[in-house]
Amino acid sequence: MNYTLATIRDSPHLRVQLGPLDNEGWPPFMTNDPVADKHWPFLCEMLPQYQLTLSNKENQVIAAGYTVPLYWDGTIEGLPESWEDALIQGTTPHQNRKPNTLSALAIVIRPSFRGQKLSTQIVQGMRALAQQHGYTSLIAPVRPSLKSRYPLIPMEDYVRWTREDGLPFDPWMRVHARLGARILKVAPRSMVIPGTVQDWERWSGMKLPQSGAYIIPEALVPLELSHERNEGIYIEPNVWMQHQIS
Repeated sequence: MNYTLATIRDSPHLRVQLGPLDNEGWPPFMTNDPVADKHWPFLCEMLPQYQLTLSNKENQVIAAGYTVPLYWDGTIEGLPESWEDALIQGTTPHQNRKPNTLSALAIVIRPSFRGQKLSTQIVQGMRALAQQHGYTSLIAPVRPSLKSRYPLIPMEDYVRWTREDGLPFDPWMRVHARLGARILKVAPRSMVIPGTVQDWERWSGMKLPQSGAYIIPEALVPLELSHERNEGIYIEPNVWMQHQIS
């Protein structure tokens, strides 16, 4: 089936569909990052030319790709510290540093359309967007799609798992690798999501009767919960990958 790839700048009427799509495509706790709450609205307001939509012939948005431009010196040390840092840098006016890199932030696919390799189309669209703007790299703080099945395995170990053909074990990392991306490093504190005990019970759909570490649905690592402080903190690691743009 043929789909149309367009930016929000070119198809502003599609913007209204993005909020519901985000809520449908992510686990509840992922939509409660304080940094995202503050900066995410700026993406379509300030940077519509960097936000991608994939729509069908009925003009239904079935997938979206979010990116920001930023400056990167090309070194491992110069990468944004986290997903949150990339979002902040990309939505904060650049001072004396012209952007030279496009950073992916998220790809969201409507659940009923998954399994059609739409993520590959979006990543290809992001690569084309970077090239169109004259950027030398597309970088991505990748959230490995199967890591939630292995929440006790350190991310540093998980990203080194490979299949017999040498490609990454993780399907989402494999999408990037097949398009030429390489692993740069793990971002250990890519997203930090705090909440009360009640918040986390609602977001996870679980009862959390005492303090401790909990494995919750769709989380990449355990949630650390304190009843004494009435606080749970989820610190998610991601892995930086780079696409070189010729």
